[in-house]
Amino acid sequence: MVWDRNLITGEVYRNVESWNKIFESSLKELVPTEQFFIDRVHPDDLQPCLKKINDILETPTQFIYEVECRVRLENGNYAYIADLGYIIRDETGKATRGIGATQKIKKRKEAETILKSSEERYRYLFNNNPACILIWDLDDFSILEVNDSSIEQYNYTKEEFLKKTVLDLQNPEDL
Repeated sequence: MVWDRNLITGEVYRNVESWNKIFESSLKELVPTEQFFIDRVHPDDLQPCLKKINDILETPTQFIYEVECRVRLENGNYAYIADLGYIIRDETGKATRGIGATQKIKKRKEAETILKSSEERYRYLFNNNPACILIWDLDDFSILEVNDSSIEQYNYTKEEFLKKTVLDLQNPEDL
């Protein structure tokens, strides 16, 4: 959904057809105010979202606007959206207008949740594995990560490990 916000008058243009797609509604027209949108932001996201927006608007060198939050759909459920825009400023740096677009990001958020869960499972298995596990760079053999079993087995701290290469752990005659 494309939007155009006049920061002097407070008037906001949004395309009603696009609004209806995002908010799963069937409105015939939209109230041309920012509050019309703000009233739909999830209560837990509202203050952080407004703070971020105000910080952007009050920073004269900031031109890009990017916010993610949950918004209430017409049926009462919430969906994630991304709001990306550009701030237009006058010669003094004061924000006078914002133009941008809003889109649902449900699939991306679902993928992020799956990835986070996968990373947590991997991290748990890596750290709690009784076998020594080292991850190293194939180009220079520098150690990038070690699990707790490696620390116990080799008697190095994690910081000491990260200053070594896997070659440092070998007997010189085995190299």
